[in-house]
Amino acid sequence: MRTFTNMGIGFAATVLAALLGHVAASADEVVARGNFYDSPYHKAAGEAALVAKSDGSIEVRLSDFRSDRGPDVYVILSTADEPTKDADITGARYVTLGAIKATKGDQTYAVPAGVDAREFRSVGLWCAQYSVLFGAAALAAE
Repeated sequence: MRTFTNMGIGFAATVLAALLGHVAASADEVVARGNFYDSPYHKAAGEAALVAKSDGSIEVRLSDFRSDRGPDVYVILSTADEPTKDADITGARYVTLGAIKATKGDQTYAVPAGVDAREFRSVGLWCAQYSVLFGAAALAAE
């Protein structure tokens, strides 16, 4: 299991530099990424990437993505470093990016304007109806 206990300032600084640097860039830039892993009760696979777009917006891209079906499942950004259980999400701060579009395939979710992407350490799949984690990807700065 990977741990990111000493990444706090370094992670934020790397993501900040990439987010600030993308303003002059002409192409989208991946600033952090991670691979999905299962939760105790559900399966998830694929890659999540935090992307600074050339137009100044930020998005989360899921690639080669697969997950279990469930009711009321959302893609979230979380301040939890490496969430593995429901309490990791409920004990952290998170922002909802939208209802899951599909349980298979590539997909993209916009990070709302005004959200500071540097604060978030993981992408999760969260069932709002039952407060259950379906899987997550810990983000590592590029």
